[in-house]
Parts: sequence; structure tokens; C-alpha cells
Amino acid sequence: DLDMRYVNREKNIDILCRIINKFINEETGNYMAFMPSFQYLNSVYSRYIELYGDNGVIMQKESLSETEKEEFLYKFTDDSKIVAFTVVGGMFSEGVDLPGSRLIGAIVVGVGFPMVSIENNIISEYFNNNGFDYAYTYPGINKVLQSVGRVIRTEEDKGRVLLIDKRYDSYKYKCLIPNDWEIKKYNY
Repeated sequence: DLDMRYVNREKNIDILCRIINKFINEETGNYMAFMPSFQYLNSVYSRYIELYGDNGVIMQKESLSETEKEEFLYKFTDDSKIVAFTVVGGMFSEGVDLPGSRLIGAIVVGVGFPMVSIENNIISEYFNNNGFDYAYTYPGINKVLQSVGRVIRTEEDKGRVLLIDKRYDSYKYKCLIPNDWEIKKYNY
């Protein structure tokens, strides 16, 4: 239930780091923490390693070659304990297969909104009352679901997901999340 709207993100970094650390230490394994932007990723990552150290902590750089991407993913083994700070909607949120215990969890910070842009604002204005949803909410939830989809890659996979944003508790977002997900309030 943390308020992760853009205007409140910066003041929530310490709480966010504590939540991430608690979550990844509850069940040993590999995790990806998806942040809403590279700017926020850098801030959270820096503070996280300041608070908890950098052992087993890696971060996605803004631009990676295919070789660097493969080296990043190679670190996720059945026996490793890694938390990778990445960006929702980025190269690690789709098309990445880390089955079994190579990835047991995902943490998604925010609701995945695309950046405010002239294009998105035109879409929003065009559709009047539903415009904001078409321009921002639906594309955002698609990014969130793509990120979460990294955890379950085969029928045998099990995993855990933490969605951090109080907007997920609203009726609108509850309707957008798959019905078969077991939703629980997370106490931090």
C-alpha cells in the first residue's frame, strides 16, 4: 500500500528498500525488482546497496549489448541468490526465460505507466472519459503483467510476486489483475 505516484517516489526510497530486502529474504532464490524508470532505478539501487551491501545485487544498465544481456542473465543459476534491479517495460521484462529456480520472484514498483508524452495525451483526449485508461492505465498494466510473467515460464514453475503501489488496492486495478492470482496484503 505504498504510494508510488511520481510525486511521492523519492521520499519512499528507504521504505521501498526495506520492503524489497524483507521480501527477498523470506524465501531464498533469485529475484528481479522492476522499477518505473532508469532514474528511479539508479536512486533505489544506490540506496539499497548503501543500506544492505552489494553482495548478490546487480543492476541493469541503460543500454546493453546482446553479449552484456546474456552475461547478466547467466548469473541466474539454480544455486545463486541474486536480486537484479531492472526497469519495467525494459529488456528484462519480456522475452527472458529463467525457468525453475533460476527466478523465483518479481517485485514490481508502480503501475507501469508509460512516460507522459504528446502522443499519449492525444490518445487520452481523443477517448474523453476513458482516455487516461487507454493512454496510460492499460499499457501500464500490460508492462506489469509482462514483468511478472518472467517468474512463471513452465507448468512446473512456482513463484512469488510483490506489487508495490497502493493503486493496486483500488477496484480498477483489482479488475485488471488476473482472477487466478492469490492476492494478499503484504505487511512490512
